[in-house]
Amino acid sequence: MHKKLICLLLGVLVVFTLSIMVCAAGSPTVTVSTAESNPGDTVEIDVVMNNNPGINTFSFGFDYDASKLQLINVTVDKNLGGQFAYAKKAVWINGKDIKYNGNILKLKFKVSDIAQAGDATINLTYSLGDISNYNEQDVNFKIEAGKIVIKGETNNTSLIQKIIQTIKKIIELLKSLFIKTN
Repeated sequence: MHKKLICLLLGVLVVFTLSIMVCAAGSPTVTVSTAESNPGDTVEIDVVMNNNPGINTFSFGFDYDASKLQLINVTVDKNLGGQFAYAKKAVWINGKDIKYNGNILKLKFKVSDIAQAGDATINLTYSLGDISNYNEQDVNFKIEAGKIVIKGETNNTSLIQKIIQTIKKIIELLKSLFIKTN
C-alpha cells in the first residue's frame, strides 16, 4: 500500500515538474513590430518569432486597414533558409524542423497620402494546419498584433512648396524673356 502511494506521489511530482518546465519555456509567439510613419511614406515592419518549439512550415495571411495601408512587399529572413513564396499569403517550407527565434518576415507598407493621424493595426492570420512541424503536427503560436502610428505630418506640404518654387522660377524666366529692362 505504501509503495503504491509513493509511486502515485512520485508520478504526480514528475507531471508537476514537467508542466512547470513547459510553462517556464514560454508559449510560442509571433509578434508584429510597431513603427511610426507619415502619410505618403513607406515603412518596414518586422515579424518576430519567439519560443519556437520546432517547425518546418508556416502560412500567414495579413489583416490591416487597406484604406490607410498598402502592403507592397513581403520578404523572408535569410536565417530561415528553406523555400518562400508570397502572393496573398506568406508561405515558407523547410526540409526539416528549425527552432530559430528572431525576425522571420519583413513587411513593407506604403501609408496612404490621405491617411489620418492615428494607429493602423497590423495582424497576422493563420488557420489550423498552417504552422506545423516535419511530422505534420500542428504547432500553435500566439499572434501579437503590431501597428503603424501615423503622424499628422504629410508629404503634401513639401510637395506644395516645391510646386510654388517651380512656379516662381517659371515666372522669373517668363519675365526675363518678355520684359525688357532699359
